[in-house]
Amino acid sequence: MSTNILIIGGGGFIGSHVAEYYIKNNFNVTVIDNFLTGRQENLVNLINLDNFKLVAEDFLELDKAEKLLLIANANYIYNFAAIVGIEHVLKNPLKTINVNTRILTEILEISAKLINKPTILTASTSEVYGSQEGALSEKNSPAIIENTLKYHSSYPISKLLNENLSSIYFQEKNVPIIILRLFNTIGPRQIGKYGMVVPRFIKSAINNTPIMVHGDGTQTRSFCDVRDIAKMLFDLSVQQDALGKIFNIGNEQTISIMDLAVLVKKLCGSSSSIVKISFKEYYGDQLKNYVNIKHRRPNLEKLKKIISIQYSWNLSDTIKDMAELLS
Repeated sequence: MSTNILIIGGGGFIGSHVAEYYIKNNFNVTVIDNFLTGRQENLVNLINLDNFKLVAEDFLELDKAEKLLLIANANYIYNFAAIVGIEHVLKNPLKTINVNTRILTEILEISAKLINKPTILTASTSEVYGSQEGALSEKNSPAIIENTLKYHSSYPISKLLNENLSSIYFQEKNVPIIILRLFNTIGPRQIGKYGMVVPRFIKSAINNTPIMVHGDGTQTRSFCDVRDIAKMLFDLSVQQDALGKIFNIGNEQTISIMDLAVLVKKLCGSSSSIVKISFKEYYGDQLKNYVNIKHRRPNLEKLKKIISIQYSWNLSDTIKDMAELLS
């Protein structure tokens, strides 16, 4: 009997790589995407395959019968559909809250009514940890919203609401679900259009234009290749011990944003200058709605107890692959 994977938001950067991973492992994959932030070219290698289906629609606008059929036929559902990217979130705070919560709510409501319920993996975010420092742990690092009056907060608030909904449906309705707190995922096909730092740096380096570092550049992040993420999610999805739980997903290695700029410049053989720009200068009037997170690094002990993690791409490998596609 074939296994069916439904990926909502599967035309996006992460979703398309997860779709590709399952296709390569001979699963049947259906992607739903309205391509607001996703891109059809992300799926170009899959579109004509027999075990791939694309529903180029907004999930929220599908009729009830079609939603029910898609969810009922799935063995595993990935929910990647969301308003993402700091620039997009700051411009669309109401839409961020509305879209990010409504989609998962509908998935959960439909799944709860089924006899054979699909396993749901839903994307949360490391932003729910706020500005805490050190290795952030699902158990020991509380969720923090820095300022509920700032537009930026609409994104982590929407994700925290989804985490709470997931837990309630798991406990009260027996819906099998796994919550994924994703940390700074990068890789081929990611674009810098909505503020993603690595593709933005690479694009500047390739064009030999100034690489703009926001703030003083001492802020740190832990980047993980999306292709490693796809395998982690694949391995995690089949673990019964993972159901109803939250997992950090990413890489524990950190780098400062200034060192990242230097590394990108070097790997791209660029003559770009590296220029610091203040948050005020970059965000302008929207600075009042922005929350500056100084450091972000995951503690992956909980994940490592469930699955074996082996990284196939280091940061330099990923930057080189991204630069090749962005050239």
